[in-house]
Amino acid sequence: MYNTRVRKEAETLAAAGYEVRVLSRAADEVAAGVTWVQVDEPRRVRGSRRDAWLEPLRYARAVDLALAGWRPDVVHAHDLSTLLAGRRYARRHRARLVYDSHELELDSKRRWRRSDRAAARLVERAGVRAADAVVTVSDAIARVLAERYRIAEPLVLLNSPRLESAAREPLAVLRTGLEPGAKVIGYVGGVWSGRGLEQLIEAVRLLPDEYVLAVLGERRAPKDEKLRKRARSAGVADGRLRLHEPVPAHLVPAVLAGADVAALPIQNTHLSHYYAMPNKLFDAVMAGIPVAVADLPEMARFVTERELGGVFDQTDPASIAQVVRGLAEEPPPGVRDRGRLAAVQAEVAWERQAEKLLALYERLAPVSSR
Repeated sequence: MYNTRVRKEAETLAAAGYEVRVLSRAADEVAAGVTWVQVDEPRRVRGSRRDAWLEPLRYARAVDLALAGWRPDVVHAHDLSTLLAGRRYARRHRARLVYDSHELELDSKRRWRRSDRAAARLVERAGVRAADAVVTVSDAIARVLAERYRIAEPLVLLNSPRLESAAREPLAVLRTGLEPGAKVIGYVGGVWSGRGLEQLIEAVRLLPDEYVLAVLGERRAPKDEKLRKRARSAGVADGRLRLHEPVPAHLVPAVLAGADVAALPIQNTHLSHYYAMPNKLFDAVMAGIPVAVADLPEMARFVTERELGGVFDQTDPASIAQVVRGLAEEPPPGVRDRGRLAAVQAEVAWERQAEKLLALYERLAPVSSR
């Protein structure tokens, strides 16, 4: 599965007339004007004590080989490993460099060894300062990067769906087999730690029986069974926890529109979560349903300023239950007023983000001059 942000950016640039190649672990293909080139990232040998940052160096060499004979004008790096490769290539071949920081990678859930984190910080500092432009996903992360590396605030591109997703007819996926009076809580994403699913299940236990939790995302049998076991031990009947297969990214809002409320109980486990503005938030906005979010600054501000939902204490199931029930029974003004909702959808839609991306590339490498 391709990263949706990478795909949207690549397709946007290709549609504007740029020749775009994406180097990734995905299989070779050409789609929507974008050429995808498979480059395998080296894997560490189990039990090896070698410095983990020798692996990105090997990846940088693989990038050199993949780009041989093409000589792009701009290298767009999407994480620390690719930043090292991109900086190396840009310096050697006088290309422009863009660093697209999808999160605060140094402050993520990854368990860094002290030496690896120190090396990674040096890589990011050098790459950020060498970059012709830095792009990120939220205002708060932009401020952190600016302060940390003493640069101008990066350009913020929200990882949001295209506006057309708001106009799709709702799909009945989440309500299939349910009674007409069921109240559906929609959760989008994998069954991963730190996402608050455990607290959300406890909240379902506190809600009336007609409330059902629908989880839409990547399915992995061991994790799914662990989640079902957690639900049973909490006294949540099997029928009130429904695990749905993932759907293509452009259909997520239409599927989520079948829910009464979307819940984002992300836990404050690290700084990257604390400042998160996840794509599932914008999926809910495009779906046109209320959003119940964790009390984390960026999400909470976005939802409350636009009256799109409510904020709960993500560590407290009772708080989650109270906010979810209130929104399911009485949607907030920003959702009830379809004119206001349409304005927010247009504000955050990918088309608006694409305008900013293309303006950046027009400055770095105008299509007209190529």
